[in-house]
Amino acid sequence: MCFPVHTTGGTPSSRQETGALTGETRMQLKLKDGRVVQGTARQIVSQMRDLAQFSNAATIGDYVEYVRTNTGAFEGVSLDITGETEDEKCESLVAELLRNELAVRL
Repeated sequence: MCFPVHTTGGTPSSRQETGALTGETRMQLKLKDGRVVQGTARQIVSQMRDLAQFSNAATIGDYVEYVRTNTGAFEGVSLDITGETEDEKCESLVAELLRNELAVRL
């Protein structure tokens, strides 16, 4: 997995300046494996799912759980994924990847 994140275009909102993610925050990330993904948190997670070699996750929610489980098993990192909706879980996953230095903002 690799993840860098960067806010692109326009003036950042106060949430963007503090690093808080919203469903509309666009960013560019470099993942730990060197791949670059960009867009909103949901678009980033969707791109990650498309790039995943061994995941057969049918939904974004399934993929978030797949990443949480496998990150613990392979990276020794526990991701604290929160949220009720898929969008909230995507925002939480991206934030956790950044917090645990599994991705960086570009």
